[in-house]
Amino acid sequence: MVSLNLSKEQLTGLGIIIIIAAGLILAVSAPLFLKGKPVEEREKINLINIFEKITREWGEKEKLYFNSTDVDVKEVVVNLNASLGSFKVSFEDTGLPFQAEIEQQKSSPKPVFEKEKRNQVLYCSLKVEEGKVHVFLDPSWKYSVSVKTGTGAVTFTSITGVRVDNLFLSTIVGAVNLNLQGLIRNVSVKTETGAINLSYIISEPLNSSVDCKTGIGAIKFSVAVPEEAGLSIHAETGVGSVKIKGDGLKVVSSSENEIHYKSNNFDAAKSRLDINLFTGTGSIKGDVETMSSTV
Repeated sequence: MVSLNLSKEQLTGLGIIIIIAAGLILAVSAPLFLKGKPVEEREKINLINIFEKITREWGEKEKLYFNSTDVDVKEVVVNLNASLGSFKVSFEDTGLPFQAEIEQQKSSPKPVFEKEKRNQVLYCSLKVEEGKVHVFLDPSWKYSVSVKTGTGAVTFTSITGVRVDNLFLSTIVGAVNLNLQGLIRNVSVKTETGAINLSYIISEPLNSSVDCKTGIGAIKFSVAVPEEAGLSIHAETGVGSVKIKGDGLKVVSSSENEIHYKSNNFDAAKSRLDINLFTGTGSIKGDVETMSSTV
């Protein structure tokens, strides 16, 4: 008795070969089998059409669109979820509080979009099984945004004038990229396996916090803050190095894989930015720049 130990990839390849072979057999034998049958009977048992439909739609993609036209609201709460897929969130002057474009396999389950308006707050929820999702938000509204995906990258980009009170980004496997400008408060990023890349430009004083945590992956960040703002950076890695450059920073405490910086004006500052960074395995690198609040 022969035992075959095949990997998952080999089994998948073998399954594809079997499907193709079955299709070829159907293509050759079906005309002989159907010969002489009534037309109605041929249509009922024509397996060739079924096979052609499967192979035609296998891998075929489609684009779906969702939006909300509820413009008479002051705040928008956005919840995005995907089992297998990537999210890109950006801000544009669309005139609508929420728009989404989804590219997915035609055979995939359809996304579920729900919206509800309560007390001048619009709640938008989008659930996707798989695919690439691009969400467009408009700077005219204030937002709270939550993005969760099982496997896939998350990219969030804001521009000057954007107001986000809470931003939560989470992925089990996948990188997270943030390009932040405007008034972005309370940022939380979590990934079990994946790099985190953060660029944060604060053109006016505000009180905010940024928490980034990854199990396996590097963290890279660059932050530009007004010269009158206080800044605290706490960085820790289980296995890896920590390198942070910036003028006006002093070391409050440090150990082999952990360091805590504060700006010289932190205690007296009226507005403060607290940054906490942790990676289990990976390096942490960062640059800090101070600039005039009139920029």
